[in-house]
Amino acid sequence: MADGLALYAQVGYWRSESVLTAGGRYQRLRISANSDWALNLKPIAFYLGGMKAEQTAVFNGQSLDITATLDLSFP
Repeated sequence: MADGLALYAQVGYWRSESVLTAGGRYQRLRISANSDWALNLKPIAFYLGGMKAEQTAVFNGQSLDITATLDLSFP
């Protein structure tokens, strides 16, 4: 993965702020979705340079920081 690519998450209508890749990684992707319970249990999609990752996560209806390692792959 090249450095300086923008990665963001999207849950329904809500989109996170982008973080930039560095050293083939990303850090501090924050998913808050304004604590909107209408988005509870909706899939979180991840995008890098306009490409959607094959992996998703599930939004828990609360603000969360992605601190776990998510190995994302893009077509």
